[in-house]
Amino acid sequence: MGKNFLSLIKTRRSVRAYKSEPVPSKALDAVLEAGTYAPTGGGHQSPTIIAITDPKYRREIAKLNAEVMGSNTDPYYGAPVVILVLADGSASTFVEDGSCRKPCAASGRLHWVIRPRKPVSPQHANKTILFGFNVLLSGAIFCAGHFVERRESMQTNNKMAVAPVGKLIWQMSIPPLISMFLQYSYNLIDSAFVARLSENALTAVSLSFPITTLMNAASIWIGVGVNVLIAGYLGQKKQDEANTTVTHGLLLAFGIGALLNLLSLLIMKPYFGAFTNNEEIYQLSLAYMSVCSFMQIPNMVHIAIQKMIQATGNMVAPMWFQIAGVVVNFVFDPLLIFGIGVFPAMGIRGAAVATVAGYLLSMILAFALLLGKKQKVRIKIKEFHIQKRMIARIFALGLPSFIMNALSSFMVTFVNLFLVAYSDTAIAFFGAYFKVQQLIVMTVNGLIQGCLPIMRFNYGAGNRDRLHSAFRYGTALVSGMMILGTLTVNFFPAQLLELFTASEAMRSFGISAMRIMAASYLFCGLSTMISTYFQATEKVGSSIAIQLCRQLLFLVPALWCLNKLFQLNGIWLAFPVAETATMLIALIIMAWHRHKNIL
Repeated sequence: MGKNFLSLIKTRRSVRAYKSEPVPSKALDAVLEAGTYAPTGGGHQSPTIIAITDPKYRREIAKLNAEVMGSNTDPYYGAPVVILVLADGSASTFVEDGSCRKPCAASGRLHWVIRPRKPVSPQHANKTILFGFNVLLSGAIFCAGHFVERRESMQTNNKMAVAPVGKLIWQMSIPPLISMFLQYSYNLIDSAFVARLSENALTAVSLSFPITTLMNAASIWIGVGVNVLIAGYLGQKKQDEANTTVTHGLLLAFGIGALLNLLSLLIMKPYFGAFTNNEEIYQLSLAYMSVCSFMQIPNMVHIAIQKMIQATGNMVAPMWFQIAGVVVNFVFDPLLIFGIGVFPAMGIRGAAVATVAGYLLSMILAFALLLGKKQKVRIKIKEFHIQKRMIARIFALGLPSFIMNALSSFMVTFVNLFLVAYSDTAIAFFGAYFKVQQLIVMTVNGLIQGCLPIMRFNYGAGNRDRLHSAFRYGTALVSGMMILGTLTVNFFPAQLLELFTASEAMRSFGISAMRIMAASYLFCGLSTMISTYFQATEKVGSSIAIQLCRQLLFLVPALWCLNKLFQLNGIWLAFPVAETATMLIALIIMAWHRHKNIL
C-alpha cells in the first residue's frame, strides 16, 4: 500500500480542464467522507465541508475566488462541483485545519489551493476560501500536515498555455476572421455602390486604393507590433511590461495617425495627376481622398486597441467594436452616396464620409472596452516613461506585417503604371478585382491573426511543441481556405464582375484575368504562414524577406517581362508566377533555419 501511495503521488498530473457533466453522487459522497477524516488542531474537527453543485451558487463562489486572485477567469476551470471548507476563524489553527481538509472529486484533476496569509474573522470565514484539491486516486485521499501554498498567476492561467491547440486556433481565429470578412466585404460593396455612379467613379476609388491601403498598413504595423510584444510579455509573466507596451502603442497610434493624415492631404494632387489625364476622374479622386484622409487617427487607434486585447487571448470583444463600425459603413454608404430620405446626395464623397464615421465609432467603442475593468492589460500612467528600446521593438516586430500590407499598396501602384498604357477600364477592372482578392486574402489573414498570438505566447513561454503544433494546424487551415478562394473566383468570375456593373469591354478581358490571378492563392497560404511563424519567433529578417519576394522582388520583374511577352495577359500571369517563386523561397529559408537548429 505504501509503495502504491508513493507511486500515485509521484506520477499524478495536473490538468486544468474539466468535463461539464455532473460528478456522480456516489463518487462525491466518497470524496466528502474522506475529507471528514482529515486531521485538525486538537482533534476538534471543527471545519465544515460544503459541496456546491448548483450552477448559480457555483458561479458566485467562482467570482469571489477570482477577486481574491486578482483575475477575471474561472479559478475552477469549469469544474461542475466546487468544494468549500469553512474553517472556524476563532481557532488558532484555522488555516491548518482548512489546509488539511482538502477533499477530492472523482474527476482525477488537480485544482489549485488559495490560502489566506492573515487571520480572518469568523464572520468572514466563509470567504477564506478554498478549494477543491483533486488527486489522481481511485477514490480520495486526505492530507496530513502543511501544504505549501501554490498560486498561479493570471498569465499562466491564460488559455493559450493549456487549451488544445486545434480548438484554441478556432476560438482565437473565428472572431477576427469574421470581422475581417465583414470589413473587406464593406470595401467590396463600397466600390460596388460607387460603380453605380459611373465607371469613372470606380476608377477614382481604384486610384485612391494604394493610399488608403498604405494608411491601413501603417495601422497594422503598430497594432501587430504591440500585439506580438504584449503576447510575449504575458507568456513570460511580465505584466508591468505588457501594460507599458499598451501606453506606448496608443501614443504611437495617435502620433503617427496625425502625421499620415497630413501627408495624405499633401500628396494626393500630384499622385492622382500622375495616373490620369481625365479631368473627371482626377476631381472624383480628390473629392474621395480629401475626406478619407481623416480616417487615419481613428483607424490607427482602434486597430492598436484591437491587437492589444487580442494579445491577451480575447478575440471576441474586438470583433464587436469592429463590426459596429462596419455596420455604420453599410448603412450610411447608400444613404449618403445616393441621397436617400433626409440625407443629401453626396456621391463619391458620401462613401468617404461613411468610411470615416465607421472608423470613428470603432475607436470610441475600442477605448471604452480597453478602459473596462475586465481587461488583462491596462494603460500604464503612473511611473510611465518613454522607452526607446520598446518603441524600436514595436516597430521591428510589426514591420513584416507592415511590409506585407504596404507592398500591396506599392504593388497596385506598379500594376496601374503598366495598365495605364492600355485603358482606364483596365485600371477600373484591377481595382474591382483587387477588392475581391482582398476579401479572400484578408479573411484568411483573420485566421492568421488568431494563430500569431498563440505562436508568440508559446514561444515566449518556451513551449516549442505547442508553437510548432499551432504552426502546422494553422498552415493546414490557411491552405484549405486559399483553395476555396481559388475555386470561388474560377467558378463565378462573371457574377463577381457584375457586382461592379462591369461594362462589356471590362468583361471581355476581366473574366479570364480573374481566373489567371486567382491561381496565385494556391501558393500564398503556405508562404504567408511561414512568414508569420518567423514573425512570432522574432526572426524578423526572414519574415520580411518573404514579403519582399512576394510583392516586389519577384512580382515587378515578372510584370515587366511577361508584359513584354504577352501584353495585357502577361500582367495577370505575373501574379501566380511570383507567388510560386515566393513559396519555394519560403520553404528554402525554413529548411535553412531547421538545418541550423534555430527553429
